[in-house]
Amino acid sequence: MSANDDLTAEQIEQLSKVFRAEAIEHIKGIAEVLFSAEDGALTDVTDGVNRAFREAHSLKGSAGTLGFNRVAIMAHRFEDALGTLKSENIELSPKRLEILLQALETIRQAVFSQTPGDSDLTEREYVTMKQIQANFPLTADDTNIPVSPRRVTSPDPASTETIPDDSQSNEAPATGTVATKLSSSPQVQSAAAPEAKQELIRVSETRIDEVITQFGELFETSLQLESLGHDLDTNNHEANRLTDGLSELLSRMEGTAHEAEIMELVDMARNLTILSKSAGNKFEFNQRELNKHIQRSQEALRQLRIAPISSLHLTIRNQVRETSNRTGKKVQLSLAGGEYAVDRAILDAIEKPLIHLIRNAVDHGIEPPAIRRGNGKNETGTLTIEGRHLGDAVELHIADDGGGLNADAIRKKLTESYNMSQETAAKLTEAQLFDYLFEAGFSTSKQVSQISGRGVGLDVVKYTIEHLGGEVSVQSKWGQGTRFILRLPLTMSSIKCLLLEAAGQTMAVPASNISRVLVLGDNDVKKVGGGDVVVVDDAQISLTTFEEILGTHTDGSAPKRSDSKFAAIIRFGARRYAFGFDRIFEYTQLVIKPLGDLLERVPNVSGLALLGTGKLCLVLNPSDLIRSASGTIAKPSVAKAPPKKRVTTILVVDDSIAIRTMQQTLLESAGFQVLLATDGLQALQTLGNHRVDLVISDVQMPNMGGFELAQAIKSRDKTRSIPVILVTSLGSPEDIRAGMEAGADAHIVKKELTRTELLSTIEQLL
Repeated sequence: MSANDDLTAEQIEQLSKVFRAEAIEHIKGIAEVLFSAEDGALTDVTDGVNRAFREAHSLKGSAGTLGFNRVAIMAHRFEDALGTLKSENIELSPKRLEILLQALETIRQAVFSQTPGDSDLTEREYVTMKQIQANFPLTADDTNIPVSPRRVTSPDPASTETIPDDSQSNEAPATGTVATKLSSSPQVQSAAAPEAKQELIRVSETRIDEVITQFGELFETSLQLESLGHDLDTNNHEANRLTDGLSELLSRMEGTAHEAEIMELVDMARNLTILSKSAGNKFEFNQRELNKHIQRSQEALRQLRIAPISSLHLTIRNQVRETSNRTGKKVQLSLAGGEYAVDRAILDAIEKPLIHLIRNAVDHGIEPPAIRRGNGKNETGTLTIEGRHLGDAVELHIADDGGGLNADAIRKKLTESYNMSQETAAKLTEAQLFDYLFEAGFSTSKQVSQISGRGVGLDVVKYTIEHLGGEVSVQSKWGQGTRFILRLPLTMSSIKCLLLEAAGQTMAVPASNISRVLVLGDNDVKKVGGGDVVVVDDAQISLTTFEEILGTHTDGSAPKRSDSKFAAIIRFGARRYAFGFDRIFEYTQLVIKPLGDLLERVPNVSGLALLGTGKLCLVLNPSDLIRSASGTIAKPSVAKAPPKKRVTTILVVDDSIAIRTMQQTLLESAGFQVLLATDGLQALQTLGNHRVDLVISDVQMPNMGGFELAQAIKSRDKTRSIPVILVTSLGSPEDIRAGMEAGADAHIVKKELTRTELLSTIEQLL
């Protein structure tokens, strides 16, 4: 009987999340050893293999206990292979190391793809286990692998050797030369001094996110208190005016019958002034103390959520290895700056964009070995991923020494497919040309591969990074290589911004993108080549206004740049542009909120922020501002390319992992793109963030069921036209009628569900 038999589906799901988080930590520990051996940085191979063995043993035990049988089977086989390295004194050859790394990646994928209770090895998993059997001298008992993928029994974790948990080590491997063989001596314990016992508890990221969200609300409340402080200052000022007015009246009424009454009013006004001033001083003191506590809490939360960039190294190395093998290219990966830390939510968000860039670098950037030799290069290309710390931000550089970006090819694409004149294209600088690579669907690749070349990816990279409050830029030299630079904030809790006013509206610009603020005099704006410029450090910087770029002027005429009282020099990559505005307020920390589901991507705007006055202000997007000012975001002279056939996207909503996985496999095999959601609420969030063509939903789900989801979809203008199919075990006429009344376009009973019927229904609705 499985340990999960007495658990509810919700409990199994929660345990699965805990297992996956723990499993990835074990896999990272093993990968650290193997990658160090591959790089020649593992001086004590025996100690390294011992550490990897302990991690594999722990992974096997937890997987078997929770019913992740496929993972347990493979971890057991992996552990056996490491055991032979410990006991048989065999060489850790490059071939064996490659097999172990491939097996580790297979295990990592199984951690996320399988569900508890599943023991059927996939074809890839079976082949991986056979490779281990063929290349490691396992014992007779250890070689009992099925001759073909079929249902197998998970090893009993209780029957295997027990390794004390306190012997696990996460210490970084020392640098030096790799030992090629292992002795059969007993296990070597770590010589490091024991650390002081520290009590650790597991807290889900959801709980942490809730605390951070509540902190954001607290921060916004503190901003609103600033408005209350201004009100107290106003009250104090008015009390002083009242006292002065009554004192003047008293001097005129001296000796009259009303003198005593006015004297009493003067005393009351003076008391009011004293009390008002005292309350203002106390408020100011308490506000300063509150701000101190908020700053400390913000730093504590930041430390709670931060993680080193090296957390991504396992994903990076796996992607480089996989892509280079598929393309037949030789790639040397160099990783640096992994010790710099940022918000874990940021690392999670940039993982997919980073994979896009890595695949592009290997697939498009680095040339095949024969071409590199012909160009006088080493046949092994170099891909460097480096983290750099810059004040309140971190830069991630992804650089290759491949062929670089062809500016002429980009110009040709603009003139042939985007109706841009050759004269206009010829005037564009390389930096402006490279900006077009971030436009959706733009690609100069002549071939479409399974890896890249579909014009999809760089626009996602740009949107994701800028949505996080960062920026992305690219540098390239033809024939020498390409470098993408991702500039990321350290935290997502709040961002320091400059508050300013333009056209009567309060706006905010991230301070990290402002290199200087100028006070403009009468002669500071000059005409050069028909445009306005300001001179900064002997350099002429083009000048426009926020009003002009955002189109906020209401009188029908463009604002005069020479009328601006201030100018902010905004930096994006190596480019700078000056933006004129009317009034400057202050630098302040703001909690930036996204525009929400009701608004699509808005050029030049990152989001909204709540000010101390209780009002909302726009937070501007620096990279969009630069592109708009230089004419590479809003392209009036560029007609859209003919629409390309888009892959149909289907959203599958079901609280059952098995059913979600089954439907996903069925639909993807039919050529659809599939998004997943576990209930109606998550489905609505997905609909707000992605373009979806059709929804397939269960009826009985937690939080929000299928009927409620269908009603919500059909009641919103943005989603009303999306067809909804209800796939459920409820097949009575009453249930079908209820689904149709809720807005469903079709109703399929699960026990009658077939691939043909589902695909036929989808085809009819689309």
